[in-house]
Amino acid sequence: ALNLLEKASLLWNNSYTLESLANYFKSTNEINNAICTYEDIINSNYSLGWEGQESFVSAYYLLGKLYTDKGDAEQAIAYFTEFLDILDKADEDLPVFIDAKSRLREQMSLK
Repeated sequence: ALNLLEKASLLWNNSYTLESLANYFKSTNEINNAICTYEDIINSNYSLGWEGQESFVSAYYLLGKLYTDKGDAEQAIAYFTEFLDILDKADEDLPVFIDAKSRLREQMSLK
């Protein structure tokens, strides 16, 4: 699977293929590779306003979770904060919004 995902991301380098690759790394517990790939999604200047934005926005949330797992509260706080800033006009009863706020509070209590 990894070989095909890497080829796909080379042929069609966008948030969809990078997200699939990052999810693969996350599911195989290759945390550092997952982090690098989610950061590639963010650093690729994907914009809001098209279908690929979900992968772009979710990358911030998932990076917050991954950095939490690594014990890096500072990075987790930065990514959860950015995620919540992007969703500043979202319905506050969205499960992912509630979870991100909870995780952010938890990480801030560790500092």
